[in-house]
Amino acid sequence: MSDRLHVAFVTPEMGPYVKTGGLADISAALPKALVRMGHRVSVVLPRYDAIWFPPGAFAGSVHVPVDGVARSAGFYRTVTEAGVEVVFVEYPEFYGRPVLYGEYDDNRLRFAFLARAALEYFRSRGERPSVFHAHDWQTGLVPVYLKAVYGEDPTLHRMPSVFTIHNVAYQGQFGTDTVGLLGLPWNLGSSFALEYHGSISYLKGGTVFAEFVNTVSPTYAREIQGPEHGFGFDGVVRSRAGDVVGILNGVDYDEWDPRVDRHIARPYTAEDLSGKAACKADLLRVFSLPEFPDLPSSG
Repeated sequence: MSDRLHVAFVTPEMGPYVKTGGLADISAALPKALVRMGHRVSVVLPRYDAIWFPPGAFAGSVHVPVDGVARSAGFYRTVTEAGVEVVFVEYPEFYGRPVLYGEYDDNRLRFAFLARAALEYFRSRGERPSVFHAHDWQTGLVPVYLKAVYGEDPTLHRMPSVFTIHNVAYQGQFGTDTVGLLGLPWNLGSSFALEYHGSISYLKGGTVFAEFVNTVSPTYAREIQGPEHGFGFDGVVRSRAGDVVGILNGVDYDEWDPRVDRHIARPYTAEDLSGKAACKADLLRVFSLPEFPDLPSSG
C-alpha cells in the first residue's frame, strides 16, 4: 500500500511479555490491528527480569546518553505471529528488578533511558519511522527528546509523535534538578515546558511536546480536562484541547472471544448464551462465593 506507515511504539509494558494493567493490552492489540491494516509496527519496551519469554535475536548495542554516565543499551528483536516487531531494551541495572514501577530513587533515569534508547535504536540503524507513539509518563520524554535533542538529527529531524494518556493520575513527577541532570536545555524547566507545580513532570512533557494527544475514550478525554477527574493536570490537558482526541480502546477478539476461549468453563456465543451460566458458577466456585439464584447469569 502506498500510504503504509511505520509506527514506532514506545511503551513500558506489553502483553503477553509483561503486564500490570490495560496499557499492556493496548500495546499488544493496537500494533496487531495496525499490522493487519498493512502498516509496519515496531514496539520498544524494557527487557525486565519478569519477562520469561525468549527475547529474540541480538540486534546490537548503542551508547545511550542520559545523565553524563557512560551507558550502553543492548537490543533484542523478535517478530510476533501477528507480524509485530518487538524490540527489548536491555540494561539490567535499570530493568533487572522485581517490581516494574516501584518507588525507586532512579525512576527518572530508568525511564529517560527507555525514551532515549528507543530513539537511539532507530537512529543507529538509519531507520526513520513515520511516527513515534509514546504511552503514559514512563515514555513522556520521547516527544521532548525529539524536539529538544533530535530536531536537527539527519535521521530523526522533524519527527512527529503521538502521546497517549492512559491514566492521568500518574504524572511522573521528579525534582527540579531533573532537567540539568538529563542535560536538557535549561529552558525546559519552565512552566511552558516540563515544570509542573514545583516539580518536573514527564507526563506533562509528553502532553506538551507531542503533535497530538489522545486518551483511552472520548469520555476520558473530556473528564481529564476538568478538576473532578483531572488530578490537578486538567489545565495542562486543556492547553492542548485542540489536539486532544479520545479514541475508545478496542478489544482483541482473538484473545477475548468466548466462542474459543480455553480459560472459561464453557464456550458461548451471542446466539447461544447458555454457557454463561456454567461460567458464572465456575467463577463463584473459584472465589468461594455463594450463588444467588435470583441474579442473572446469562442476561
